[in-house]
Amino acid sequence: MIETGRYRGLSRERLLFALSVVAVLSALGYMGWTLNGGNSQPSSLSWTRLANTTYPTELTRSKQVTLRDGSFEEPVAPGSASKVTIRLAEMAGFGRIAGDDVDAAVVLIGSAGGSGTFIHLVVVRNDGGTPTPVATALLGDRISVRGIVVEDRTIVVRMRVRGEGEPFSSLSREVTRTYALEGAGLVVRSEVTADVAAAPPSAFTYRTTPVRVTAGGAAFTAEGVLAPRQSQAFIVHAEAGQRLKVDVRSDFNNAILSIQGLGDLAQLASRSAFSPSFSGAVPSTQDYAVRVISLAGSDLRFAASISLGAVSVSGPSPTATVTPGRPGANDPALPPVVVRGAFRPTPEPLGALAGDATQYAQTRSPSLGIALARPGTNTVFSLNGEAQLELASVVKVLIMAAVMGRAEGEGRFVDDAELSLLWPMITESDNDAATALWTQLGGGPGLSAYLRAAGLGGITPYNGEFWGTSTASANALAGVLSRLLLGDLVRDDHRRLALTLLEQVVPQQRWGVSAASGNGDAVALKNGWYEADGGWRVNSIGVVLPGDPARAPFVVAILSNLQPSFAYGVETVEGIARQLGSAAGAPVASGGR
Repeated sequence: MIETGRYRGLSRERLLFALSVVAVLSALGYMGWTLNGGNSQPSSLSWTRLANTTYPTELTRSKQVTLRDGSFEEPVAPGSASKVTIRLAEMAGFGRIAGDDVDAAVVLIGSAGGSGTFIHLVVVRNDGGTPTPVATALLGDRISVRGIVVEDRTIVVRMRVRGEGEPFSSLSREVTRTYALEGAGLVVRSEVTADVAAAPPSAFTYRTTPVRVTAGGAAFTAEGVLAPRQSQAFIVHAEAGQRLKVDVRSDFNNAILSIQGLGDLAQLASRSAFSPSFSGAVPSTQDYAVRVISLAGSDLRFAASISLGAVSVSGPSPTATVTPGRPGANDPALPPVVVRGAFRPTPEPLGALAGDATQYAQTRSPSLGIALARPGTNTVFSLNGEAQLELASVVKVLIMAAVMGRAEGEGRFVDDAELSLLWPMITESDNDAATALWTQLGGGPGLSAYLRAAGLGGITPYNGEFWGTSTASANALAGVLSRLLLGDLVRDDHRRLALTLLEQVVPQQRWGVSAASGNGDAVALKNGWYEADGGWRVNSIGVVLPGDPARAPFVVAILSNLQPSFAYGVETVEGIARQLGSAAGAPVASGGR
C-alpha cells in the first residue's frame, strides 16, 4: 500500500508518472538486470555466488556438493587416502536459458579419486537472486572445454575431445555442441566435429601496457576486447602507502582482477576472489601488474579505470626495491641452437673451472647449491650440486615444461588458454597463473608423473598447494635447462617458446644469472624468492646465449636458502654468477651485468 500523504504537492498526473517509473525499474530489478553505464549487468549471479553454491553430482555419497571458493574435497570413504575433488572451471556463459532472468551455464570438473576426470555442463537458474542448478550433462572424461556461449536460449559448448580409438592422452578433435533445456534435462540440438590443427594458435597475443598515473590526478582509462581465458596487463608504478583503485566493467562481471607486485610478488588481488574491483594501499614502492582476466566463453568487451591516491599517513613505510637487471627488450633475438642430442653430464667439481666462485661461495651463508653446465660438452661443474633446496618461483620452469609435455602427449602445441597462463607465469612470475596451471596438472603428483615420464630426477614437487616449497638440486635444474636448450626435453616449437618466455622476463626480475652475461649476450632466466623459517630463499637459473657465435652457450643454476635478507641473497647469487660467467669465457660487462 502507498501512503499518498508522502506525495503531497504532486499532481495526479505526476504521481501516476512517478509510479509508472517505479514499476518499470522494479520490473527490471525483478528480471535480474541493473543499468550501469548503458550496459546490462546481472544483479545476482556473480562469480562469488556461483563458486559458493550447492551442485548435484554422482561422485559423492550425498549426490550433491557445496563448493567453497569454487572447490570441494572429501575422502572417497571414511579413512581413505583417495579423495573426491570437484571444482568450478573459470569459464561460463550468461543469458536467458530457463526463463526471463539472466541464467548461467557453468562447467564442473570432478574426480572420484581414480584416473578419470569428468567434465559436466550445469545450467544454473537465477531464482529470484539465488543460484539454483536445474540440469546437468556429462561432456566427457578428460576433455578440454574451450568456450561457452548462451544464445537464443541454447548453450553452445566448444571443446576438444579424443578421436575414436585414441588414447586418453590425445585430444585431436574439436567439437562444437549445442544444448537446449527441455523440462529438467539438457538435450543435444546439434554437433559439429573437426580435426584440430597442430600448429600454434596464431591469434594469441599477450598484451602488456605501461600506464602513467599521477597520485591524486585523473584516472587512467582503457577499453578492449579479450578472447576466452585471455588477459591484459597494465603495469603501473606506485609508491608505498599510495591508495590504488582499480575498477573493471564488463558484461556479467566476466572480467576479473589479479594484481601483483613485480618486485616482491605481493598479491593485492587474486583471480580466485573473482572480483572486478580493488581499492587499498600498496605495500611497497615498485611496479604493479594489474591484470584483467576474462572468464567469458566468448569475446568480452571491458572498460578499466586505474587511479592512485596520495600516500596514506597510516600506510606502510617505503621499502627497498631491487635494482633492475638488463631489460630483455634490449637483448638480441634468441639465436638458433644447432646443438642436438641427449644430455648425459660428466660431473666435475666447480673448483676445476671456477676456483674464485668456489672461494666466494664459502664466504657466504650456508645452504647453497651451484651448477654450471656446458650442454655441448656434456659437462656439469658443481658445488653442493646434489643438495635439495626449496625452489620458490623457479619451480615455474618445471610447471611450464610439464604443460608443454602434456600438450605434446596430445599431439598439439600449447593452446591459447595455456598460453594465457604460461606467459604471465614466466615473464612476470605471476603466482595466480602458476596456481591455475599447478591445479590443472594435478598438483605435486601430476608434476611428479611428468618428471618420471621425462626422465628428470633430483626434483621433489610439493604434495599440496604450496608449489614454491618444492625442492630440487642445482644439478637437476642445470640438466632441465640443458635438455631444453639441446631440444631433448620438448619439441622445437615448444623449445623456442620456452626460451622466448624466459628471455622476456620483466626488467625488475632480471637479476641473478644475468650477472654471468657479457655485452651482446642474451639471457633466458627465471628467479625465485620468498622469506620463510630460517631466512630467505633466493634462487636464479638460466641460459646464457652468447652474441659471439664463436662462444658456446652455458647454463647456470644457483640456489641459496636460509639467507639473512633478500638483498644479501641477491648479492650472493650475483657474486657467484659473475665469477661463473668469467670462468665460462663471458666478457662480463662493466657493472657485472
